[in-house]
Amino acid sequence: SEARVAVIGATLKEKLFGSDNALEQYIKIGQRNFRVVGVLERQGGSMFFDMDSIVFMPVRTLQKQILGIDYIQFFTVYLKDAAQAYATAADIEDILREEHKITDPKKDDFSVTTMDEAMDMLNTITGGITLLLSAIAAISLLVGGVGIMNI
Repeated sequence: SEARVAVIGATLKEKLFGSDNALEQYIKIGQRNFRVVGVLERQGGSMFFDMDSIVFMPVRTLQKQILGIDYIQFFTVYLKDAAQAYATAADIEDILREEHKITDPKKDDFSVTTMDEAMDMLNTITGGITLLLSAIAAISLLVGGVGIMNI
């Protein structure tokens, strides 16, 4: 559905409507008005994300009316049994290949990443940064040592 409706977080509701009822009111996102059909209960946030300032809307509405695209950029799958992650990833790859009419896996126009694979990538990146910082520290100590020896 491309309905112009939204569910908003508690903080956003307070900022926009104060103590008034937000249901059936309108909010403007970009150049479009969206009817508020729900307000989330206060959930709090994490270090990087405030769930109380969020706006939910239908995916198709976001894609076509806000982002101007007609394809899905990404999606997340939550599993009850993490041991099934790799099998589920393989199943998703098979389904996407079928939908995209791809017979050769080398020609995939998508990627499927498990949480373990994402953590491995993150560990590789942080390992590289750690190595770089260690090298900088070693060079600094060497230069400092040479400077002290010249005194």
